[in-house]
Amino acid sequence: MREQLIPSAQKFSIESLLAECQEYVQTTGRRVSFEYILLGSLNDRLEHAIELAALLRGFQSHVNLIPYNPIREVAYKRPDPKSIQAFVQALQDRHIAVSVRRSRGLEADAACGQLRASQAERDRT
Repeated sequence: MREQLIPSAQKFSIESLLAECQEYVQTTGRRVSFEYILLGSLNDRLEHAIELAALLRGFQSHVNLIPYNPIREVAYKRPDPKSIQAFVQALQDRHIAVSVRRSRGLEADAACGQLRASQAERDRT
């Protein structure tokens, strides 16, 4: 799924990226932060959280979950609050540090990503 969502991911395997992250932690003693965009009904299920936790087990890290902010040009959906909370709980149950980025301006199409799309549309007209 990662390679479908991120075309450049084909060049960089998740295993090699995580190995470099582990090396960074060992060298610096600092944790690595991972940004994970939750796409409703695509990568926000319990099995995805369990898989993510398994990948991150064994080294100091933090996951910043980012619920997707919908824009008209893309068919992705925002995950529902229950899915977000279940994802968080699954990570916490597996001792993975996690936080959820709060969206501001979502209702006014002014959240991250939405403003860019709105401005691009205004520029075209």
